[in-house]
Amino acid sequence: MKWKERAIRQILFDCKRCGDCCQRPGVVDIYPMDAARLVKRLRLTSVALARKHLKIHPSNDGRVSLKNVAPCEFYENGCRIYLSRPLICRMYPYLAGPTMYCEISTEELPEIDDQDVVIRLAKATNLTISEVEAHLKYIGAFKDGRFV
Repeated sequence: MKWKERAIRQILFDCKRCGDCCQRPGVVDIYPMDAARLVKRLRLTSVALARKHLKIHPSNDGRVSLKNVAPCEFYENGCRIYLSRPLICRMYPYLAGPTMYCEISTEELPEIDDQDVVIRLAKATNLTISEVEAHLKYIGAFKDGRFV
């Protein structure tokens, strides 16, 4: 599946909120913007957040991830931090990583230009356009204002 197709499927994705993705072991990357949202939501200092909820990413490349994700410590009959959830959770299932616990849609996709896809992704994930573009660039999906 090409990146633009994945992005359009993400926009159209209708999450059933079953919690399967929150119950399985995995790595939940935490970016600086995620940490800032969590600090505010959990009313913690950055140091307290790091001590209580974060660990060094398994890749050991300077990134951090959530400590307790099997199941996620913030899932209890629903996400307790939904409006402040990490970017990786917002981009699940199509733009978060290779593992998908959800049923994959096979519906025909509408034709949407690249910039409109980014705008719609921002709206669907409650992120800024620059945050969405940064994530898409990070995962290798977007370069020079276009999907690759």
